[in-house]
Amino acid sequence: TEVFPVWAHLVVNPMTWALCYLLPLDILFSTWFGSAVIFLLPSYLAYLAGAYPGLEKTGWRPGPLGSKPPFKWTPVWMGMFWGVLLIWFILNAGYIRRTFTTKITPEDRKRALPFVVCWVLIIVSTLVILGLITVAGATFISAIAIVFTMWLQYFSGARAYGYAGLPGNAWFCPIDWWYLPYITKYTVGIPPHAMTPEEEKAFAAGVGMDYVTAMNLGNRYTANILGDINTLYGVAFAIPTCYALARETGTHPLDVTKVMIVAGIISAIIGWTMAVQLGYSLGVHNTPMKRFDAWWGGAFLGARGWTGRPAEEPWIPYAIAGVIFACILGYLRMTYARWPLDPIGVALGINNAAASYFIPALVAWIVKLIVLRVGGTKVYEDYTVPLAAGFVVGYFIMAMMGPIIGAIKFAVGA
Repeated sequence: TEVFPVWAHLVVNPMTWALCYLLPLDILFSTWFGSAVIFLLPSYLAYLAGAYPGLEKTGWRPGPLGSKPPFKWTPVWMGMFWGVLLIWFILNAGYIRRTFTTKITPEDRKRALPFVVCWVLIIVSTLVILGLITVAGATFISAIAIVFTMWLQYFSGARAYGYAGLPGNAWFCPIDWWYLPYITKYTVGIPPHAMTPEEEKAFAAGVGMDYVTAMNLGNRYTANILGDINTLYGVAFAIPTCYALARETGTHPLDVTKVMIVAGIISAIIGWTMAVQLGYSLGVHNTPMKRFDAWWGGAFLGARGWTGRPAEEPWIPYAIAGVIFACILGYLRMTYARWPLDPIGVALGINNAAASYFIPALVAWIVKLIVLRVGGTKVYEDYTVPLAAGFVVGYFIMAMMGPIIGAIKFAVGA
């Protein structure tokens, strides 16, 4: 509203409300507290002091809130996820060191693959990906930036996803097109300062294959395979989920690995073949957006637009501040049993300067507290959790029907 313009989103998707009930209490508290006290209150005070002029008339309010001073919430939000990943590496440093071995031990029989095989696969596949991007037209430096960015954003997002959950929701973690090329854009010559239309025209005159390839492959064309911002479906989230499910069901990790490799190969071959066949037989231009889910593609190439993303320069100090903030919250959470704030929950509360989960998290937290205190864990586990989980599963099944019906309608006509 114009009265309180710093609050951009109110979630109306019922699945989000049910999913929030399944989150841990500390995550729920951290989410609504992070939204209200850490993001909304300071932003509103800054707005009253003169920051974000015209925000009350702005349609897309996370834009100025996330990219403009005094807070530049988007890079802070990104940095918090990097901080969560850094905490994970620090806590698991000993385990990671043990993976650097060429010995194959009896313990390897319990794993998906021996450590040495895993590292060989990581190195070889990374080199192959770098080679493919380079052959496609990007420079090797741009290829490195693309791979590193995807790894950083999706690894940190998957870590938060594994701890807190909340699939099927937009902006759980920073993996949208605003954030993904934040390193790649510098490798193709986009200046750190804002460009005038004349400067952009002069810049565009010298654009070559590297720019077009890097700015496209450094964005959703690559990212959507790893995970879509609106759903969190993709291999970055599906693969660890499969191994977690294997652990819960007693399935050997190697069997899961074999199934995923076979499924990946088959789906890649069938998916690409079908996409090409549909494009030539039915016409890509006949799809609702006249492309295969790529209406945003044109936004990847305009150089002037990238000078303000993920925020106005300089934005890296704000991202570093987010890393430090997350590490401080993580340290306090692990050191003091009564410390209530978790860095993942606070990051979810900031939610790319949108505070989308403020009300769902607050309501879920209140309802969950009432259920646990009145009915105890038995009522919570035997009744309310199955009810919420059943609603989510039913909602997903319902959502699956839309694409199936849409595909039939597209093929046979209205």
